[in-house]
This record gives sequence, C-alpha cells and structure tokens, in this order.
Amino acid sequence: MKEEQGYTTYLVLHLMECTGFFNDETCDERWSNASAHLKIFMQSKYNNTSKSTYECIDDYIKSHNA
Repeated sequence: MKEEQGYTTYLVLHLMECTGFFNDETCDERWSNASAHLKIFMQSKYNNTSKSTYECIDDYIKSHNA
C-alpha cells in the first residue's frame, strides 16, 4: 500500500469513528490515536497489497473492535 499518510490517517480515523471506537475524545486525541493505529497497521498482516487500502484498514479496525 502506497498512499499519502494524511489520507490513510483520515481513513483510519473515519473507520474508527464509524465503528464506535472512540468515546469522549477530543479531535486532537482522535487524530493521535488514529496516527498510532496507522503505524501499527502498516506493520500488521492486514496491510495486504492484494486488497484496497480501504478494505485493509477496515479489516484491521474490525479486528480491534470485535
């Protein structure tokens, strides 16, 4: 996966928000958490070049929200 980091951080943030991952965090806290998860995701088995960026990150978020 080769994407601009801003886009992928936003995508992680968005998918985390959609799945109810955050509680009462500020926007800055959410962005920091999404950035941290992006770093973890990039080294994980979910970062799979045979799927789209969206699918890979969605699978990663779902695995942490199960």
